[in-house]
Amino acid sequence: MIASNATSSQQYSQPQELQLQQQQQQQQQQHQPQEPQQQQQQQANEDNLKNNLELSKAALLLSNDIKSIRAALDAIPISTLIAHLRSRQPDSLPLTLISVHENTPLSQVLRVLSENNILAVPVYRDSVDFQAEKVFTGIVSIYDVLAYTVFQKLFNDLENLETEVTSSSFQNVDKEAAEFFSTSVSVLLGQTAESAMSWTLHSSEPCSVLLQMITTPPYHRILVIDDDEAIRRVIFDEEDVPQNTTGCVLMITQRDLLEFIYTYRDTIQPSAVSHVLTTPVATIEYIAKQYSSHHNNQQDDANQIASALFQKPHVIKVPAECTALAAFRIMYMHRVSAVAITVSNTDPKIVANLSASDLRGITTGADDGDHVTRLEALLMLPVFEFLERVAGRRAGGQIAVDQLRTAVRADSFEHVVRTVLGDGIHRVWIEDGEEGVVGVLTVGDMLGVFRD
Repeated sequence: MIASNATSSQQYSQPQELQLQQQQQQQQQQHQPQEPQQQQQQQANEDNLKNNLELSKAALLLSNDIKSIRAALDAIPISTLIAHLRSRQPDSLPLTLISVHENTPLSQVLRVLSENNILAVPVYRDSVDFQAEKVFTGIVSIYDVLAYTVFQKLFNDLENLETEVTSSSFQNVDKEAAEFFSTSVSVLLGQTAESAMSWTLHSSEPCSVLLQMITTPPYHRILVIDDDEAIRRVIFDEEDVPQNTTGCVLMITQRDLLEFIYTYRDTIQPSAVSHVLTTPVATIEYIAKQYSSHHNNQQDDANQIASALFQKPHVIKVPAECTALAAFRIMYMHRVSAVAITVSNTDPKIVANLSASDLRGITTGADDGDHVTRLEALLMLPVFEFLERVAGRRAGGQIAVDQLRTAVRADSFEHVVRTVLGDGIHRVWIEDGEEGVVGVLTVGDMLGVFRD
């Protein structure tokens, strides 16, 4: 028994000795000089930690300003924003809602988006009673089109057509393309979380409610019932105006609210807004990332699986030689609304901006039976050529697209706000010297800064 216990004791002591030896080896390694690459990485980590701490302090200093801005928006009804939008209409044109019937084909929807320079359009069905002329069932955006388009089987058939052309194969592809453009818009509802549900606010509600709703993923726009217009129609009983609330519905976008806050920056808590606008872009980018991180960690968020493009946009780079279809697929898989087009995989310089809105260009010619040619351009053309020939955003031989705007982290928040509002764009790319593009701020990020 004694010998057995001794053996058992030796067996249990061996792992302890081994662990002690490993600890001694680790201590020796820690005292050994680090490789230059390890030292650089450690220094980069320390710098990054220090930078984040400074940004966190800067963001915290804005909290009181943001609260005061929110308090001011609590006292401003959405109807004031609507009045502002009406005042900006050219030649006193009425502020009307552009919408499409649920049976409208995709080709026509794309044309509506393109001709009106919009990214989304409400979808309605006919009412079964007399309370409303239209019943809105959702809002289809260009992101729904992106989700529905990029992995269509017809693209595989088109690719096969390049190697084996027969009369039957071509007819089959032509039929598939025609069916694609004939798809009813109702099919697109639900491709993203935003179009899967529909929310409506009343113009009597405060702008702070609109701000909270429109900056909460997956929403980018909200339908608003203009209560004042509804009352006017009832009181005056105008014969040429339908007696229902359909004509009193408007769509308010993130851009509308951002433009309203910036226009009245000297009225809505001037000192607070001024302080926020003079904040460096680096701090604004940090705030946007923190909100995105917080939102994505919500375990009860049912939208995460269904939503395309509700996360904080991170930078996805695509080389210029990439085809448009491949770039759009990358865009969809990474859940971003745009990709940065760089010179090459080795040269990070940004030379173009490809966004989901560029898909609107594929509708040209679709109604004339030229279905296959338009989709072949999407499949085969490099990004640059696609932007020139299909999206129509570039002149031939242009190096950079007219919608490409960049900033550096030292620029002020006001600089990027003025850029997106003045140039009619949806994002500003952030560059950092030799690293090229390192970040992006969207209209949603900018508006989200004012969220408490």
